[in-house]
Amino acid sequence: MVLAKGIDMAIQVRKTVALTEQHDRFIAGQIERGEFDNESAVVRAGLRALLDGAKDKNGNPIGHGWVRPD
Repeated sequence: MVLAKGIDMAIQVRKTVALTEQHDRFIAGQIERGEFDNESAVVRAGLRALLDGAKDKNGNPIGHGWVRPD
């Protein structure tokens, strides 16, 4: 991974999450269609999308400058 400012970061943290069956089917469908290679990639893409639109309580963007894939 590369930070937005070009600093390499390869640190990954493992998490366990609970998903609904609908979420699980969505993730599986993304992989079956070839959109992503694995479940982690689907979840990371979703988190990036949330960060891209994230705003603080004053409406200021807060997702800019977070970790992006190469």
